[in-house]
Amino acid sequence: MGGNFSNPLPTSANLVSVYKSGTQIEANAPVNLSVKTSTLNSLGASSTEQTYTVAFNPQPVPYVQPGQTVTAQHILGLRQAVNRLRAFCGMDEVTGWAAENLKGTPVMYWSKHILDIRQRIEEIRTYINGWDTANSVHDVPPIVWMSIPPGSPGAAVYNQVIDVLKTL
Repeated sequence: MGGNFSNPLPTSANLVSVYKSGTQIEANAPVNLSVKTSTLNSLGASSTEQTYTVAFNPQPVPYVQPGQTVTAQHILGLRQAVNRLRAFCGMDEVTGWAAENLKGTPVMYWSKHILDIRQRIEEIRTYINGWDTANSVHDVPPIVWMSIPPGSPGAAVYNQVIDVLKTL
């Protein structure tokens, strides 16, 4: 792996430098991430380095192709992704999102499920933006949601939810 430490020299009493790889990460391939902690003390600079191996799965929820029908399984996948992200942020998971809620749902009501998922994503965005109340420079900007056409939400609306989740 090519690359270097983002800050090789200590510039303050404690500086954490994260190794940034120069290579592209492949899905499900193990990647070594090196973290170097530098400390400036009376004896000069010292540092320690630790390496972690992780695997990335960049697409846990599959996209829907244009013309493909958005199914109950697709909506359940989005709900699971939203709940995983909420749990990662330390938020309560959404309850009442069981598969039974989708059984027998007419296509014309699927927009209700998409709107509910969008609302839960907005809650995550608000929560993340609340981490730094002193400065809004790094806030997640408002999401410009696509309009939902009548009937099935369609591939574009569904895929936008996936794209938004990947940005949070």
